[in-house]
Amino acid sequence: MPSVDLTYFMEELAAINKDRGKFIAHTMSFVRERAVAEDIYSESILKVLEKREKFTKGDNIKGYFFKVLISGCYDFIKRQSRLADAHTEIRNTALRDAMVDILAEREADSMSFISDLEDRIASCRQRLPDRSFEVFMASRVDGLTYKEIAEKFSISTRQVTSDIQRALVVFRSVFGDLLVVFVMLFRIK
Repeated sequence: MPSVDLTYFMEELAAINKDRGKFIAHTMSFVRERAVAEDIYSESILKVLEKREKFTKGDNIKGYFFKVLISGCYDFIKRQSRLADAHTEIRNTALRDAMVDILAEREADSMSFISDLEDRIASCRQRLPDRSFEVFMASRVDGLTYKEIAEKFSISTRQVTSDIQRALVVFRSVFGDLLVVFVMLFRIK
C-alpha cells in the first residue's frame, strides 16, 4: 500500500476549508438551515480525516469530500422524512381519537351515531346516481386520484370531476358539518 503524503493531504484539506462558505451554501440548498449545514460540513471533514490513510498524492480529495458532503445531506433528508412520517402518523392517530371522543360526547349512544351515519350514507346513495356515489366514495374514502377513478370506472377525468361535484352537493346537504368527520373516519386507518 502506498504511503500517505500528509503534506499533500493537509494542503487539500486547507483548500477545502478555504471554500468552506461555498460548501456550506451548497449544503444549505439541500437542508435549508445554516446550523445543520455547518454540522454536515464538520462531519464530512471528520469522515475525510478518518480515511486519510487511504489517500495518496494526486487523489481527488476535494471530490471525495464533496461526495461525503452530499451523502450527509441525503442522510439528513432521509431522517427528516422518517421523522415527518412519524409525526404525521401520531397527528392522524390523535386526530382520529379526538374525533371519536368528540362524537362520543356529542352522541350519548354510539350505536345511535353509527345508525345516524348509516342513514345519512343511505340517503346520499338514494339521492345520487350509482356511479356518482361510487366515484365520490372512491375519491373521499378510498383516497384514489381522479386519474385512478377514471381508469377504474372507464370514464374521463372530466366526468370524474362532474360526478364528484354532483355528489358533494348532496353529501353537504345531508351531512352538513359532519361531512369532514365522515371523510376522516373512513380515511384515517
